[in-house]
Amino acid sequence: MNQLYIASIALLAPVASTWWFWRYRRINVMPVLSKVITAAVVAGRLIFVLTHLDAYADSPLRMLDLGDGGFADVVAIFAAFATAAHGTGRSAELRKPLVIVLASGACAWVGATILIPSISTLPMQSPAITVRRGTPGHVR
Repeated sequence: MNQLYIASIALLAPVASTWWFWRYRRINVMPVLSKVITAAVVAGRLIFVLTHLDAYADSPLRMLDLGDGGFADVVAIFAAFATAAHGTGRSAELRKPLVIVLASGACAWVGATILIPSISTLPMQSPAITVRRGTPGHVR
């Protein structure tokens, strides 16, 4: 479940940065960013599935299940940078905003990777509640 939170935060930061660039600078980075995200997810998942092909032999449709945690991070990062370089090859005005957008996503990913596991291990007290009959109960 932590991986889902980390991925959500890491995707929310570049989208928010893209919105900011569109709102205040009128630079639309979203078409290139959507290609970058798609290429990174597809490449990361594809390499993971190919390296663990024997695990997916009995049910091939499980290859499409992104929720099992299988993802090649390094390959995804290289695919993202390659797609970003290709997407801004002819457009010099998109390079700096796209670098800032991708850096915001990378910082959010690293920060979430560090913070979320430490937050989820904090002990939480179960609050006492009173049910309608007047007897104390506990939330689990």
